[in-house]
Parts: sequence; structure tokens; C-alpha cells
Amino acid sequence: MATITKSSTGYKVDIRKSGFSRYSKTFSTKTEAKNHGIWVEAEMARGTWVDKKELKLEMVSNVLLTFLADNECDTTKTHTLKRMAREFEGLSFNELTAEYILNYCRARRETVSQNTVGKEISFLGQCIDYCRVIKGLNLTENIAKVVKPFLSKEKLIGSSVRRDRRPTPEEIQLIFTEIDRSARNDYLRDMILIAMDGGMRQGEIHAMKWSEIDFQNNTISIWERKDNRGRTKGRYTVIPMLKQTAKVLAARRDKLQPEELDSRVFPECEYSRSISDKFARLCKKVGIEGLRFHDLRHEAISSLFESGLQIHEVAQISSHHDWKQLERYTNLKPESLGGYENNNMVKVH
Repeated sequence: MATITKSSTGYKVDIRKSGFSRYSKTFSTKTEAKNHGIWVEAEMARGTWVDKKELKLEMVSNVLLTFLADNECDTTKTHTLKRMAREFEGLSFNELTAEYILNYCRARRETVSQNTVGKEISFLGQCIDYCRVIKGLNLTENIAKVVKPFLSKEKLIGSSVRRDRRPTPEEIQLIFTEIDRSARNDYLRDMILIAMDGGMRQGEIHAMKWSEIDFQNNTISIWERKDNRGRTKGRYTVIPMLKQTAKVLAARRDKLQPEELDSRVFPECEYSRSISDKFARLCKKVGIEGLRFHDLRHEAISSLFESGLQIHEVAQISSHHDWKQLERYTNLKPESLGGYENNNMVKVH
């Protein structure tokens, strides 16, 4: 437990916890020291605590963690840098060569887009620049920036390409059949159904808590939801909970004990990124090409329009504030707009 003591320079919080090095920091007020102690102990309990004093900047992972500790990042960037820190654990800057980065990008391109790989290399370069300028990292060049033109030429990184890929009912059935056959990661079926119903992103589905679901009013509150303006930082976005999503969530809820409702909806899925990775492996196993988990959001929005909803109605569900971004969904299947049954997802039997 954190101990607060008064000193000549202010109030010092001192934390001694098994498995961690002793930590202390001084603040001008007792309240600041107490609140900081609570925060540090919570981070330790979650396994996300990083003591900047212990980081040695000659290691690549520590540069990423130093940047994270010193700067406020959004959820996506935080998860990306933590994943990269695990990937680069034990790697020194002497070993971070252009060839290493090239092989890293080739491996990543097997499961993610050029745009995603490009962002990761940009983040790496940003972290290196920060530590060179602010922390005195002794490097003659930023290898992440040096190698970027070659990565672009090799088509390993690039700008985001508009995707129009939609799953067919047969493809979804193949995926569900494989999930049932393997009896592993059966929660992925529910995630797929939710994504195809209301267009929730994998990170939103992963982070969703029972306390954020209102079955009475059929709404879901999403914390800091991403929109075309960035993220709604520090607040919830309330979206309608559509029929299929409500059915899936109610079925999961009814299997739980009351004390289990004080958690995430999918506690068995530890990391958000594992959703797209598992989905990609499933597609590969059943012979489906070019389909990604995020394409299910495209499927949901497209089918909402095909159900007869108007742009302003779909925007309430998808959280698009710029309606122009929804225009590409409005003419995908014009023949389906007249008399189409209000069924907003791929039919799977």
C-alpha cells in the first residue's frame, strides 16, 4: 500500500509492492501524492505499470515504453506501442537494422494492411525521435525513417485503400462451421454477429462491459468511440442496440452469475488485436481470401442502407459525423432498396 510522508520539499508517496522495485515521487500537495499512489498501484495490479527510471534506452522496447510513459496517447496508439514493445523485447538498437524492419513488415503484412504497418513504423520513428531529442538517446540516425522510402517502394507500407469487400452468406457459414468444429474461441461467433449487426469495431466489442449495456432502452454506451473527427475523448457515445446484438448479448448474460456481470462482456478474449488475428486464421483455414474482421463493419453499414434506413439514421448507429463518408454505402445494391425486408445483416442458417 502507498505511504504518504511529508518532507521539506512536499509530500512523498512511497510504494513497496512484491514483484516491483520500490517507487517514490514527491508532490506539492498531499492530495496529489495520494491520487498518484492510487493510480500507480492500480497500474501495477493491471500489469501495465512502467517505471521510467528503470528503462534503459539502448533497448528498442524501452524507447517505446518511455514514450508511452511520458505522453498521452489514444487507445489504439497505446495498444500498438505496447504490442510492438513485446515484439521488440530484448532487441537492442544495434540489432534494429533495415533488414530487421523489412522482415518485421513482411511478417505483419500477412495479417494487417499496408496502412497499419505504415502507422507502426511511423510510431516507431516518432518514439525514436522523442528519445533522441528529449532523453538523450545516442543514435546518429533514425533507422525507422531511413528505411520508410524502401518499405513504400516494396509496397509493405502505404496509405489506406478504400475497401468494398463484403462477406457472402456462404463465407460466414464456413467460418461458423469451423468455429463449431474446432470448439475453440466460440466467443468469436458472437463477436462476428455483433460486428455484422451494428458495425461495432473489434476494439469496441472487446472493451464492452455489461454496465454499458442498457437492455431496457436498447442502447450501448461506447467509451471514447472513434469517429471521423478522431475520438470522443473522455465521454461515452450512446448508440442503438439492434435486434441481433441484443439477442446475442442477452443469451450470454443469461448464462452468467450476478457477480460475473461486473466485467467485460468477453473476458475470455484478453487482447483486442487477437480478434482480427483469429479471424484471419479462420478465413485462411477455410479458404476465404481477402476478408478482414473490419470488413464486417462495412457489411453492417451496407446492409443497414439496404434495409431502407436513411443516412442520418445509419449515422446514429455508425457514429459517422461526416455524412459524406457514408455516401459510398448508399448505392451498393440499389435493387434491394425497394421492398427489402428490414433485416440488417447477412442471413446465416
